[in-house]
Amino acid sequence: MQLTRFLDAFDLKGENPKAISATSSGSFKWPRILFGVILLYDSWTSLTMTHKLAMAHFIGLPMSSGVLHLIVILLTFLKITIAVSLLADRGVRITGWLGVAYSLFVALAVEHGGDFGIDGTDPGVGAAYLVAFLFALAAEEAKTKSLSQNGMYSLARVTFGILWAYDALYKWQPHFLTHYLDYIAAAEQASTGWQAAYDHFWLVLSTTIGPTLLAVLVALFESVTAYGLLAGHRSLRIFAPLGIGLALVIWTVPEQFGGPYVGGVSAMPDQLFGTAIVYILSLCYICIAYKPLDLFSARGQR
Repeated sequence: MQLTRFLDAFDLKGENPKAISATSSGSFKWPRILFGVILLYDSWTSLTMTHKLAMAHFIGLPMSSGVLHLIVILLTFLKITIAVSLLADRGVRITGWLGVAYSLFVALAVEHGGDFGIDGTDPGVGAAYLVAFLFALAAEEAKTKSLSQNGMYSLARVTFGILWAYDALYKWQPHFLTHYLDYIAAAEQASTGWQAAYDHFWLVLSTTIGPTLLAVLVALFESVTAYGLLAGHRSLRIFAPLGIGLALVIWTVPEQFGGPYVGGVSAMPDQLFGTAIVYILSLCYICIAYKPLDLFSARGQR
């Protein structure tokens, strides 16, 4: 009841029926399963020595501390519980809110509200997971409500739009516009083998097209995508799939597939997957409600 009042207060009562596609609750099954798999990976890596060292440094306890190991076990259990719930499609309304609470903790306590440095480009992985959990909860609501009555979906979409607006704000900063190539060059220098060759390809391509032009295009794209998400505009049928493409490039080049990794494990104290791949997950939820293929149908042209 309190949540309903909150959503009504911000006029988040559901999606515009003229903008969305015809969607069944079963359409949200595969992103839910993907989210569960991602959380299973997070759970596995949470038990590694690399993560324990990062956690020990974060909370200021020695590796021999029993409290440290208890915290790691509890956090791992939380992730496994949420992962199993998503995979089995059981109790998601409860575990989803647990995920929201944990994501908020990561965003505020671990990441201090986001990356506010001169070279910051995104609000951090905690905020990305927060949006993904909101979409998972919205998918649960879709079992009993249409998207036009699903205020939780609107909340997830608007929150996602705020994150994209945050991203866009940083992309318009002079540091990003003038140091676009530095992000790719840094990734190339930190990689080896096929990953280094892949990064070099993007470095050469970006240099050929023009780094400043590409930086402006990225900033412009993130700005219009943020508007589409905040407004719930039918243009999301175009921007969402393009956003998936951009996020894939970010994930595979600057983020090095969610890294930095040591033996396949991130050194982050919260031990979560890369930001971009979780953005892709949320964009999949958008593509289900705003189907790109509807662009070629009579419904998408209205």
